[in-house]
Amino acid sequence: MPQRFVAGHRQHVERFATSTDDYKSMESRSEVAGKRKDGSEFPAGASVSKQNIAGHPMYTVIMREMTLQRAAEKALINEKEEQAALIKQLQEAQAQLLQSEKMASIGQLAAGVAHEINNPVGYITSNIGALRNYLNDLFKMLQLYEQCEQMISDDASADEIIRLKKELDLD
Repeated sequence: MPQRFVAGHRQHVERFATSTDDYKSMESRSEVAGKRKDGSEFPAGASVSKQNIAGHPMYTVIMREMTLQRAAEKALINEKEEQAALIKQLQEAQAQLLQSEKMASIGQLAAGVAHEINNPVGYITSNIGALRNYLNDLFKMLQLYEQCEQMISDDASADEIIRLKKELDLD
């Protein structure tokens, strides 16, 4: 056992000896270490059990080297962090895509509205010239009728023309 754990280890053993527990696992503790013959340390897990045999406490310790397990746990934590970062990137990309789709939809809607407005405006604009020509022709015809109006000898017809001109406010 590494020297830095000796004092704490004695306290744990004394507490365990006086407790009513007959089993204790130390794998979940944040730092448990073992010491090899060459003096190098390794992460360890230990399970301790106690039995009272003929009035004397008997302790059984199973010590496991946890180097591979700790490395696997660290790799899992790193992978989880990478996955969280990827999920965040995906969410940001999804939000950007959604925003782009919204903008495209708004653009299509605006183009549709502009088209719907331009169609009748274009129709009116393209037919104004024809209407102007028709009206000019009609006014020429009216001028000719006005010139011929005095030649009408039938009083009833002349009265009807005068009444219609007043009704249409052509005076």
